[in-house]
Amino acid sequence: MDWWIGAGIALAFLGFGFSAAPGLLKKTPNTNAASFRGRKPPHCKSRPGIGEAICRPVSTHAIGRLAILLALLLLAGCLLPGSAGTTAAYTRVFEIPTSIPLSASVCWLADSRILDTAEQEVRPASAWVFLDASLRVLGKGGKEIAPTLAAYLDSTAPFIIPVLQPLDEAASDALYNLLAREKRKDIFVAAKWVNSDWLNRFTALPHIRGLVDFAGMDWSSGSILLDITARTNRAGAKTALIPGDEASRPLVRALQSRLLTVWASAGSDKVCLLTALTSGINGLVVEDYLAAVDAIRFFHEDAPALLRTPFIIGHRGMPSEYVENTLPGALGAYFAGADMIENDVWLSRDGELFINHDQTLKRLFDRGDVANSEALTLRQLQDIPFSHEGMSGVPTSNNQPASKSRYGFFPVDPSLRIPALKEYFAAFKDTDIVHFVEIKSHNPAIVPALKALCEKMGVADQVVAITFNTAILEMMKREWPEVSAGALGSEGLNLGDGRPGYLDYASIIRSQSVEASLERLYHVLQPYNATYNPKSNFTYEVARAGRHRGLTVWPWTYNEPRAFAEAWLGGLNGLTTNFAWWVSNLATEATAMDERLLVGEALTPPRVTTPTGAAAGSATFSAIILSGDAVNNGIAVKAGEAVLLWRVRQSLLIDGKNYGDYCLYSQPFRVWVEQP
Repeated sequence: MDWWIGAGIALAFLGFGFSAAPGLLKKTPNTNAASFRGRKPPHCKSRPGIGEAICRPVSTHAIGRLAILLALLLLAGCLLPGSAGTTAAYTRVFEIPTSIPLSASVCWLADSRILDTAEQEVRPASAWVFLDASLRVLGKGGKEIAPTLAAYLDSTAPFIIPVLQPLDEAASDALYNLLAREKRKDIFVAAKWVNSDWLNRFTALPHIRGLVDFAGMDWSSGSILLDITARTNRAGAKTALIPGDEASRPLVRALQSRLLTVWASAGSDKVCLLTALTSGINGLVVEDYLAAVDAIRFFHEDAPALLRTPFIIGHRGMPSEYVENTLPGALGAYFAGADMIENDVWLSRDGELFINHDQTLKRLFDRGDVANSEALTLRQLQDIPFSHEGMSGVPTSNNQPASKSRYGFFPVDPSLRIPALKEYFAAFKDTDIVHFVEIKSHNPAIVPALKALCEKMGVADQVVAITFNTAILEMMKREWPEVSAGALGSEGLNLGDGRPGYLDYASIIRSQSVEASLERLYHVLQPYNATYNPKSNFTYEVARAGRHRGLTVWPWTYNEPRAFAEAWLGGLNGLTTNFAWWVSNLATEATAMDERLLVGEALTPPRVTTPTGAAAGSATFSAIILSGDAVNNGIAVKAGEAVLLWRVRQSLLIDGKNYGDYCLYSQPFRVWVEQP
């Protein structure tokens, strides 16, 4: 920062000097074309239709004023947090042209070409290097890339996000000291899973993110999902790197539903890269970044290529058809196709976790005399029935009133009561559902109570916690760091103390840059290792640029079909809605198997399914040949082999209205063809 101040003062003196002594400089600039290597000399303009540049004399007063202006900008830049041009600025990442919304971020296992690569237009989003105890920068094979880390970062970090992996504890100590001293920003620090605890002190630094490499882990373990989630979160990280041969669609999606960002390693051949991409990963770690760029560019349709469809979170179950926050509503959302169930949790007087949105029981129960439901025991709470009459009753005051239901009414069940959270856990145990537990209570005892209940019922791998309450986020990070947490809030809306302070990021982007907006967003999220869970009117560009940093975005709550459709086609991580049934008939996955054919036989069509597992109708599909000539137009034409994938095109229909098309892809599959 000191050089900014010095430069600003020097320019100020220079500017005053030029303004006071106009005769010190010649007024006509050097117009020797050779000195500009074919570029136009400064201060020159071309008239329309005339190729020659016309030089205009420049007043020394103008130069003086310009110097003073630059001085003021430099001095301001050294004082503003996150100002562009400082070593603290966030990286400006190259975006690969593709039809994949929020496509996988490309991380390069860098070599000695990195210093030249940083200056190229086409470049990886991030570059992974290794550090020894003297902070020499090394490639994967141990060859030196740069003698000092500071010089390496100065040369590359403005253009490529650094991923730094210390090789041992001494290197870890040296790296921490440098990052803490220089206050660098927008950096990943990586560690092998056996050393993931090294990352805690790094992720406690502002704007330093953790990345855990799970290569070499025992993948036969029955608890792999819980192990990866817990270890990544405990390290204060959000990004997990898994080996490419373990990156199956089910595992990738399961980890992502626990709010993790999943990167996978991949080889350099096209089939390997497309296999990794079609698993739905968030990032690729490769030795050939240009091959990865080409693989992402492979998807170039006129409709979004959804290699990973958004998760659907049933808000309070499915209150467009059921009473909100009840087990029937949660089951209804699940059978309609929801991947996750959001519920609102409080702690009763006798230490039981119960589900209700409001602290008072005025709405839905017509019990205005109960201002604090947490003052009652669970039995007292469950003695109170839902009301179906008056302005406070379910038909009128449910999250979605009966008038907005598809059927115009809600079934009346006199036995329906406020549910205990343990009822949800029991009902969904051993399913693939994830509980989005929104902690409403301000009682600090609720975090240990939730942890104890999850451990007792063996459902910790099915739970994530979300909240508006920063005190609860702090407690989750401190007392139960293994479980993922999401920070709820609204962009640009000051919700007061104790709430995440999300700024108006769209305005920051307009006035500064998307990188400046990300810097401010991570200032909020980093202390809690939380995901970004904004209201649905958030700024999409934040999600687009943030994904290279491992950011995932889980907006709420979609009640209008067009907004939902735009978010779906935008490939966001998860969408919270009161209308889970909107996705019941949407195609969300295309699968294909290797097969053997005789010449003349047709390929087996892909299996295209909805979130409920049912076959999707009205989709069109085509086979794309990746290698080999044994198959043509879906028919086996000659003996040999071929590798293909299926492209499936589907219209996004909600309640009979078409909101646009999107494409799904199978993973690559192999076909062996023989003569009859």
